[in-house]
Amino acid sequence: SASSKIFIDHAARVCIAVKDGVFRTFCLPSPSAPDGPADVEAREKTVADVEPGNVLEVRFSQDLGLMAVQRSDHELLIRDVNSAEPTATTLDCTQTRGAKSDRRILDWWWVSPADGRPVLLLVTTATVELYAIGADEVAQGNYRPIATEKVDGLWCRFEPTAEVVVVATGSSSSILRMLKINTGGRGGGRSGRPRSPTGSGAQLLQRLPNIDVELRSARSSRASTRLEQEDVLVAPLYNSLYVLRIDRVERKLLLYAIGQPARPLEIKLFSQSDHLDAAVVVRKPNPSVAQMRPRT
Repeated sequence: SASSKIFIDHAARVCIAVKDGVFRTFCLPSPSAPDGPADVEAREKTVADVEPGNVLEVRFSQDLGLMAVQRSDHELLIRDVNSAEPTATTLDCTQTRGAKSDRRILDWWWVSPADGRPVLLLVTTATVELYAIGADEVAQGNYRPIATEKVDGLWCRFEPTAEVVVVATGSSSSILRMLKINTGGRGGGRSGRPRSPTGSGAQLLQRLPNIDVELRSARSSRASTRLEQEDVLVAPLYNSLYVLRIDRVERKLLLYAIGQPARPLEIKLFSQSDHLDAAVVVRKPNPSVAQMRPRT
């Protein structure tokens, strides 16, 4: 029904059912132990007392202690799941140091914690930001980034294993900004609080070389005018990290090695159709499949 939604948080291995503003969650079974329902049932819980409203996305921090609910293109509701008295406050990305801005949320993820506190990666049309969020921040609604990188983003992709975010910039979204998140074990002084973004932000958000995608081909009069998000994927392959792009005009797959200046590897896609459905890549020694969904 219109009042019921199902979300799957793959990173935290949590399934979230939302019905009339009540959040019921349960952990997904591990791939190595698919027949272990006891472990799933033991961690099932209902997250009540969340004010009913629009729900665009729901994701849990890695320790399952915090839940973030995206309400709109500029608001995240942060909920302290383990608090004795349920607490939820709003992170509004249009509020920047007391001033109003028109930036919008492109996407967001929970990444490796800093100083034992969950860290939220927030990508907007103007910035990439990291927030270390503890019980105090949630209770007071006082959210300040521990690292910020200015971008002019149109869309983004995130690779959770390597914790690399790719932000598409430029008029044709063909300039890909690359940032590596380095929150694990960093930051904090004697107080255990995160350091000021000044000086530490460059370490927490490490710049990687940009990738400039060539959209026009010398061998074809046809050319893409814009790099689309559904044609791009970030995936680890053979111990390296690549940006994969489908060229629908010339029917080929291009692999850009992140951090390496070499020209992209080209793989011809033998398809007679004008519409390529997907590109599937298998990596070894632990086979897994990374799939780019078809354009609709």
